[in-house]
Amino acid sequence: MKSFYDAIMVDVIEDVTRWISICFYGDMISAPEEKGDFVPGGPMGEDAVCFDLEEQDNTLIKYIEERLDEAWANAKK
Repeated sequence: MKSFYDAIMVDVIEDVTRWISICFYGDMISAPEEKGDFVPGGPMGEDAVCFDLEEQDNTLIKYIEERLDEAWANAKK
């Protein structure tokens, strides 16, 4: 069983610009609008879904917040 803290990874990427990558284990969330990138064999060798936040995008932020709520609920099961 994964805890919430095992279910999410957040990285600040320092590149030409600074951006945030938020990744979830694929079995902890759904992605109904498929806004994230599927990463086979991602963190710890498990499939993941990652969202890259490169600028202020309130729609994407809301979508990620909903995925956070979903991961939290699934981790409590």
